Parts: sequence; C-alpha cells; structure tokens
Amino acid sequence: MTINQIFYTPLKHERFEIDNKALSEFCYDVQKTDAGAKKSNSRNAWQSNDLNILNHFEKNETFKLLVCNISACVNVFAKELGIIPNMVILNMWINISKTGGYNINHVHSNSILSGCFYVKTPDNCGNIVFINPIKNLIHAYMGYWHLMDEGKLDNSPLSHMQWEISPKENNIVLFPSWLEHYVSDNESDEDRISISFNFATLNAEAIK
Repeated sequence: MTINQIFYTPLKHERFEIDNKALSEFCYDVQKTDAGAKKSNSRNAWQSNDLNILNHFEKNETFKLLVCNISACVNVFAKELGIIPNMVILNMWINISKTGGYNINHVHSNSILSGCFYVKTPDNCGNIVFINPIKNLIHAYMGYWHLMDEGKLDNSPLSHMQWEISPKENNIVLFPSWLEHYVSDNESDEDRISISFNFATLNAEAIK
C-alpha cells in the first residue's frame, strides 16, 4: 500500500543562540524613532514599519547574526520542501505586544515562506495559532472522531481545527506564507517581543 501526503502543511522549529537582551534593546531603540505601521491584524500592539535591513545589518552585530541565522534556516527549510533555494528576505518587522495585545486571523501575502523569531516571551504572553486549511474535511469527520475516542481527541494534527505553539525565547517558527494564523492575547504583565519576516525566491524583490 502506498500513502501519499498530499496538501502537506509543514512547520519548522529551531532554537538560535542569540543575545536576547541585546535584541530587546535593539527593538525598543527602533520603537523610539518609528511611529509604527498601521496593520489591520494587530490589536493593542506596536508593529514597526519594514526594517531597513542593510542599515541595521551594518550597525548592529546581534541583528546581523540574527538575519544570517534566519536566512540559513529558511534556505534549509526551502530545500527540504523542494523549493528553489537561494531565498531572500522580502521584509522584516518588529512586534511589541503589551498586555492584552493580540493579532487576528491573517496570512502573509506575496511571499513563499514566513516566520517569527521570539525575542521576549514572558509566561502566558499568547500563543501563535495555525488554522487547519482542510476545514470542510474536519467539519465532516470531527463528530465521528469525537465519538470513536469518547471525546478525547488524540494529538494528531489531522484531528484538530487549529494547532497552537507556545512562544519560547530564541526560538524561530517557519511556515508557508499562505497558512492562516493568529496570535492569542498577551495575558502577562510584560511586553511580548518578536521579529517577523517574509521570504521569496531571488527573482522577487531583493533585500530592502
């Protein structure tokens, strides 16, 4: 018997060894001179405009290390998925979510792979939640699966309407840009800080 994984949705996790204190300071320094972008998916949170990557790359060694690590990780991920290698950063921005801050459902358009690197993640600061794209299948069979295991669904991604990942400092999460997701409320008393980004192939717009 042959089993083919069609309509496969991959996620990649990896931990970097980065100076998070220095990165936090970098993010707050950017916030001081950036009024922030007005993005429709953000609530009670500040998001920077797209970073001038080359400018920060030359001035900040910690940011430079982060960008290099992200680029290498994304290109390995792309190769594993059979995507053309030599992916480049289209844009990158900082997210600082205060208590109660969250992001509603959205996708990252005009890119191929997207991701998020977590700089500061106090306890209960909000999970990133991915929506199962096969919604019709889930609606059709969820009740059946529920009855078969007496109401206790297993840990298979196939049996869930959504898949949550708790943010961890120094961790990166990569996903296809089309995958719908949101970020739940920051219930802590501290800021949640992350750096998000989009990648595409070399024939797309180069680093800004």
